[in-house]
Amino acid sequence: MISDTDLVQRRKAGESFANLEVATGVNRNTLKGRYRRLVPYEALHTQVDVPRLREMWLRGVSLRAIGREFIVSDETVQGWARRFDLPARPTTQPPCNTPELRWTCAEQAFIIAAGYDLTAAGLAMRLPGRSEKSCASYRQRLTCKGLIARPGKIAGYNRKMRSNPRVKAEPKPPRVKAEPKPPRVKAEPRVRVAKVKAPSKLKPKPVWAVVAPLPPEPAARVLPPGTEALIRRPWSVIKQMALSVGVIMTEHHDLDRFNRRRAQLNLPPVYVTWNGGRG
Repeated sequence: MISDTDLVQRRKAGESFANLEVATGVNRNTLKGRYRRLVPYEALHTQVDVPRLREMWLRGVSLRAIGREFIVSDETVQGWARRFDLPARPTTQPPCNTPELRWTCAEQAFIIAAGYDLTAAGLAMRLPGRSEKSCASYRQRLTCKGLIARPGKIAGYNRKMRSNPRVKAEPKPPRVKAEPKPPRVKAEPRVRVAKVKAPSKLKPKPVWAVVAPLPPEPAARVLPPGTEALIRRPWSVIKQMALSVGVIMTEHHDLDRFNRRRAQLNLPPVYVTWNGGRG
């Protein structure tokens, strides 16, 4: 815990409340409260050149220019004007404060007599030149001054104070429950009869194309070990050769399947020619 003397000395030496909080372990807001009780706040207006401020104010210098002169905000200049009793400047508000538009004694007496029996719209209809909003605002001001009783203080306003208490409604007759509906009887399942298509509507069986006979296979040659017998044919001829052994070829990778079938039949493999059709 730091003493009051050390707090004031270290604060005037320029040490921040954050550093004091770390050094002492006391919350900085607590230290600020103790310091403000020991050292009163020095208001900024005590350092103001009041004659200079009054002279600029009377010359009509704007609030922003005065604030720029003293390095303060416009709101501070307005506070100085109220604190040092500087004369009021002419208002720049619209001409709603002119004497001919102010509320007259007759209008005030009418609003006080009407009270809250009339709505703001009713007051505006009976007071030419007055809007509904202005009538509601002026009636509220008269209520705050105590010239009009508030709605909550009018005799008979509360339900307990009324001479004719609220009549309770007659109880409703009890609700009669409807008779339960008879159980739903399920219908017998329908027997579906399969429709037999007419012979004329049956789809005809596909007719297989007749493939032209292939040229005779060359005789298998016995080659020395390490050599390979290659038979090269065009792609169209290879597809016909595959059909003869029961292999349907649609892509080039089906050639491996065709060659595996030929190996089962002890026939040499077949490859696609690429040298202009020469075998």
